[in-house]
Amino acid sequence: MVQAPQSFALRPMLPADIPLLTEIFRASVEELAIEDYSDAQIEAWIAAADDEAAFGQRLSGQLTLIATHGGAPVGFASLKGADIIDMLYVHPAAAGQGAAKMLVEALEKLAAARGAAKLTVEASDTAHEFFSRCGYTAKSRNTVLRGDEWLANTTMEKSFGGHQPAVETLQRIFSATISSSALSPSSSPLRSLRIITSGDPRSDHGARTALSLRHHAAGRRADEWRRLHAGR
Repeated sequence: MVQAPQSFALRPMLPADIPLLTEIFRASVEELAIEDYSDAQIEAWIAAADDEAAFGQRLSGQLTLIATHGGAPVGFASLKGADIIDMLYVHPAAAGQGAAKMLVEALEKLAAARGAAKLTVEASDTAHEFFSRCGYTAKSRNTVLRGDEWLANTTMEKSFGGHQPAVETLQRIFSATISSSALSPSSSPLRSLRIITSGDPRSDHGARTALSLRHHAAGRRADEWRRLHAGR
């Protein structure tokens, strides 16, 4: 099991991560939300991952970051557009140890670098306290329909000021996975770092692809994750 929050690292999502991310999503909802939602509500919630291709397309269409431990994914978060946290899920084995906070802080830095003045999230009742600790303020209560079930959540916002230099922001976020010696002014990864914080939606896919090519095969990480959490 994960032992220390300081051992977490971040990287962009790879397409081959999607099967493992669906497992993390299901485990997170089933085990962490059980005190806040009924069994029927949880079943309706996790049904979002029944169509793995659609679930993966949703993540691929956003800026999705992966939190890893020992090279293996333990959580993920996605930024929709410039200022909406769409998904944030951490495997129960890594819950409460800093992975979620690291992911949210990274999305905040990316959003600020793009010029966003705030971030918005539809926080589940399970995640409400976490986002409050991260400085988010409740704005409204909502009910959303998932299948035949209505689930409650809360719209929460966090405002922040100050524009961070785009390249410096992403170099700092991905310092554990991108070699600084490779980030020369003429390199494609550096150009991608500039693009991904420019706010140009046409360029996001290329930027994510350029960054993703710098990482090891996802199959090995998936095996490591399963070995890491074997016998939970």
